[in-house]
Amino acid sequence: MRILLPLLVLATASLARPTTGSAQTSSDTLPIAERRRIVREIDAFTREHFAHWSALGTQSYDSMVAALRTQTEQRADRRDFDDAVLAFTAGLRNGHTRFTDAWRARTDGQTLWLWLWLWPTTEGWTVTGSEIPGLSRGAVITHIDESPIDSAYARARPRIIDSNERMRRYGWTLADYLWPRRFTVTLSDGRRVAVTRGEPSDSSVRAQRAGQPPVAHRWIVKDSIAYVRVPRFSPALYEDSAVTII
Repeated sequence: MRILLPLLVLATASLARPTTGSAQTSSDTLPIAERRRIVREIDAFTREHFAHWSALGTQSYDSMVAALRTQTEQRADRRDFDDAVLAFTAGLRNGHTRFTDAWRARTDGQTLWLWLWLWPTTEGWTVTGSEIPGLSRGAVITHIDESPIDSAYARARPRIIDSNERMRRYGWTLADYLWPRRFTVTLSDGRRVAVTRGEPSDSSVRAQRAGQPPVAHRWIVKDSIAYVRVPRFSPALYEDSAVTII
């Protein structure tokens, strides 16, 4: 498992802990001793390195840790344990703080990109970009599988890691780990579209198809000094495009 916590405004630190025993690498359960160890290390690392206490308060944090310990004592199922830690991490209210479990990424395919961007408008949750056939910009989604989309968001919200409600809503479709590999959406016109998460190959094509501006650049000194404009930090396709340029 890996957690990322901000050290400074523009820097992050990663903590990788060695796995011990088969339960960490191949099992969908975690022994109680392992769960306690992980929670202890998350707590210690957060207290040492977290840099945004002003938005939280240490007394609130102590309550959060106590609640996490209580919850994870009862959650041997690894997915349930991960969900509890994700909710704890989201409670820190910082978009640069992350928790990931490599086992879950491998087992559930949680690193597969969704390639669907949504934003709530007066009409409903509206597609602002898509790589998915049948889902074009401007389409309004009313249901995820059989669940109303607002209900689906409400279930996911406690585990969306961002700094405020606006960013949580924007970040829902960037939080690929919260979406099933395959699901069906219902549109406001009654159409149903099947979605399978995956990753198109070419990052610049992905950006343009998703309705997002490509990374702009110009050479100040040919092949030596360049101005590269990266409009945002996520998805990673922007970084991929910038690296290709230089």
